[in-house]
Amino acid sequence: MDYTGLNPEQEALLDFIVLLNSRSFVGFGASTFSFYLQELRTLRGVPRKHSVLVDASIIGTDPLFHLAGYLSDPVA
Repeated sequence: MDYTGLNPEQEALLDFIVLLNSRSFVGFGASTFSFYLQELRTLRGVPRKHSVLVDASIIGTDPLFHLAGYLSDPVA
């Protein structure tokens, strides 16, 4: 199928439909798109543990994140 002619609203709707039917979902907690998707998935019987909302304000603040960000030793 050719999706190149879709406008941004149609692309978002397609994303929503695909994610609604996916096994798991991770989204940003501050996003209304993610929030509504999580709520609808819950109403459709998907356990909440399969729809996770991330607190975007803490991304990049933990030590593990910083360790994972290095692929090699920084060049001196």
